[in-house]
Amino acid sequence: MSGDPYTLLFKTGFKQEAAEALAAKLVQLFNEKGEANSKPLKTEEVIETMDIKGRTHLPFQQRRIKSELSKEEIAYLSEHRDEYLFP
Repeated sequence: MSGDPYTLLFKTGFKQEAAEALAAKLVQLFNEKGEANSKPLKTEEVIETMDIKGRTHLPFQQRRIKSELSKEEIAYLSEHRDEYLFP
């Protein structure tokens, strides 16, 4: 997982509001640009995967929000990388 350039890295201690805003933005992106036959993500699922309180992962560990990204998702995230940074 550490070599996966499309895995997002989060640190613990961030405010819940910031996590919810980023999760909603990711859900919108994945549901719009993802494969039509893939299961739609929900904001609550993404927030749980982010593990912002560090209950499952250590603060420096990456969290996989979604696997098997479409080419369109990869291209969009590559072009808009700075928009998806966790504050």
